[in-house]
Amino acid sequence: MERENLFGLNSVAKRYGATTALREVSLNIDRGEVIGLIGANGAGKSTLTRIVSGITLPDSGDLFHDGHLIDLAAYSPAAASRLGIRVVYQDLSLCTNLSVFENFCVEQHFASAKGFGWRKRALADTQRALDDLFPGHEIDPRAQLSKLSISQRQMVEICRAITMKYLRLLILDEPTSSLAASQTAQLMTHIATLKNRGVSIVFISHRLGEIIGIADRIVVMQDGAMVWEGPNVSVDQTSLVEKMIGKRWSSPDQFGTASIQNKPVGNGGKVHIGTKRLSCDGLVDINVEFRSGELVGIAGLDGNGQREFLKALFFTRGTTKGVVEKAGRLAYVTGDRKKEGVFPLWPISDNMSIVEINKAPLFGKLDLGGLAAKVREWYRNLSIKAEGPWTAILSLSGGNQQKVIVARALLADADVIILDDPTKGVDVGTKEQMHQLFKKAAENGKLLIWYSTEDEELVCCSRVLVFRYGQIVEELKNGAISKDRIIEASFHGEHLADHSGSHGKKAKRKANEILIPLGAMLAVFLLSGALQPAVFSGFGVDLLVKSSIPLVFAALAQMYIIGLSHIDLGVGAYMGLVSVLCATILRQHLELGLGLIVVTIVGYGMMGALIHLRNIPSVIVTMGMSFVWVGIGYTLQPGPGGQPPDWLIKAFNIHFIFPESVLIILAAGLLSFLFCRSRYGTVLRGFGNNPVAVERSGWSILKAYITAYVVASLFSVIGGMAMTASAAGSDINATASYTLLTVAAVVIGGSELIGGVVSSFGTVIGAITLSLIGALVGFLRLNSSYVTAVQGGLLIAILAFRLLRKGEL
Repeated sequence: MERENLFGLNSVAKRYGATTALREVSLNIDRGEVIGLIGANGAGKSTLTRIVSGITLPDSGDLFHDGHLIDLAAYSPAAASRLGIRVVYQDLSLCTNLSVFENFCVEQHFASAKGFGWRKRALADTQRALDDLFPGHEIDPRAQLSKLSISQRQMVEICRAITMKYLRLLILDEPTSSLAASQTAQLMTHIATLKNRGVSIVFISHRLGEIIGIADRIVVMQDGAMVWEGPNVSVDQTSLVEKMIGKRWSSPDQFGTASIQNKPVGNGGKVHIGTKRLSCDGLVDINVEFRSGELVGIAGLDGNGQREFLKALFFTRGTTKGVVEKAGRLAYVTGDRKKEGVFPLWPISDNMSIVEINKAPLFGKLDLGGLAAKVREWYRNLSIKAEGPWTAILSLSGGNQQKVIVARALLADADVIILDDPTKGVDVGTKEQMHQLFKKAAENGKLLIWYSTEDEELVCCSRVLVFRYGQIVEELKNGAISKDRIIEASFHGEHLADHSGSHGKKAKRKANEILIPLGAMLAVFLLSGALQPAVFSGFGVDLLVKSSIPLVFAALAQMYIIGLSHIDLGVGAYMGLVSVLCATILRQHLELGLGLIVVTIVGYGMMGALIHLRNIPSVIVTMGMSFVWVGIGYTLQPGPGGQPPDWLIKAFNIHFIFPESVLIILAAGLLSFLFCRSRYGTVLRGFGNNPVAVERSGWSILKAYITAYVVASLFSVIGGMAMTASAAGSDINATASYTLLTVAAVVIGGSELIGGVVSSFGTVIGAITLSLIGALVGFLRLNSSYVTAVQGGLLIAILAFRLLRKGEL
């Protein structure tokens, strides 16, 4: 039975400078077909995926959907989503600052994320989606994504894509790279279900056994071109590798099944690392020794303390208990390439040589010639596909980036090399090459501690430590090491309690984060009351809090900008301009004054557009605009003066039984909190953490930036009006100090300058605290110049306390 064509590429080509990523590729994808797409790292698979998904436009060629030519000028991730195309990316398109179910809601197609009560419905639907696809996943949909293991994050990424209601084409890029065997089997079963529903699937993997087991048709790419295409009939792994590399391939020891011939464990080698009763978050009572010449495997079901163990060996943290004794130099190959591995603005050479540079004396002379020679040597040894070592690291495929990170550790010539899943996402040939390098390093007397999510890789080790619930449940040595034995041992230790306790502890820590600024605010307030008892009266509270209203609104405005991982260096100047407009034009000509304020709001939105469209840092644009705001303010009012309209004064002096200033601030915090928890507010927070991921989900970065800056300007406008009402006049310089104070207030409140982590109520509390310090200094009868010093000291003290609680100081 002949299938109907769904999607097609015709003579598609793409170049990046001198590098040809795709060479006249033509491919038809039929309905209900599973295509296995394979090729070495840098073969063009990722570029092909980005073109199909609308992220990258081809230099030439055509795309077709349902037989209709796609207008490339209008093709984007959002357009691809409307056509039912969804991609599960190798580098995971998730936002670590959001919870699991909020990551589902970032998907534009997620139907539950609409209407009143959407969060409750989305939570239930997320739980149901995870349960249906990965039974026994042990993922709490309310947990922050950053608390999940790599394999759990991959399950979230896959589930998000498959929940697409009108899914027609699903592209899976290395979907099983971090999954356990049971989860891989669950995914394969679901792929068969999708196929029966008529969904087309492109399955990209370096695990050729999975390709052979699931694909109807196999496509092989090499150097940006399709070199072979055929039905999945009478093919095996050897023949596929030969098609990928273009020559005969022989690998009798594909996974290094011959164990290295090193000295017997515990006798000949020097002890490089030893632990005694090592315990930390996720680990309990680890006692082990590692000697030179060993290649030690770390195994077990993912998320049972393996990565925590590797980091405890390499890093020194305040939360670690027990003893870790080290001898010699250590090098660490991270398992999180994107976050901890590459330096994104550097070329290959700098990424590779940074550890070697760190060995040199601080002001010593570097042997740049020798360093360049080492870089070239390892560049050739690992067959990194790029124009040369000077190539930008981010222009490489994921597998080639991984090669650079491994080369960094090998080039450093360290005594101990700690490897966190180093072969994840690399092709079969490169994987075998790395295995040989690891074994050779151990034979040369190095100690290698190697964690892998592919159990068959570890059979080449001198011994394997199997983890369960943060403890070593079994140690396998030379003759006893096999894939089946490792898998069997991975399920031992069911009687052990899960001592990690990480989810509950970290969730509690997140809930208690606001208590730090709240405690600081109460301390300042109580000390002020002790010095001046009238502070505790209703009038006293209203008087103190009312003076903080402008700063509260300014801080909330800054919070939305910081939520994008930007900083607004013009918020103080803008509030000053709004204050001047209120005390001059708005009083005399209401319509004209309001119109001019609207114009400034539009101008604020255009700042966001300029930052995105021209890729200019936010600090440059906002600082430049601050001079514009100040200049206009001086033009309208050269010196202090003016008078606010009567209605504006009344608006900020509404009399209630409860202090009206407190009600205004609570309303501001609640409004901001509700917006941040709305669906689009969640999307904006996602943009602050991982804009590429959110754009892949179909959202516009341009619209997000404009929206965030407009919302910030609205809070600034209210703050400027409050300033005019409280001062009964205006001065363009009155809010000049607010720019830095707002940044301090946001940070004190628990937000982070980078990563999209914000707290509305924390920001409000931070702003009130900084404002109260001025009153406290007055009650202490100190010179007013001490105010900024005390504010700065409080900021540093709170940050230091947070670091102490996290064990990072």
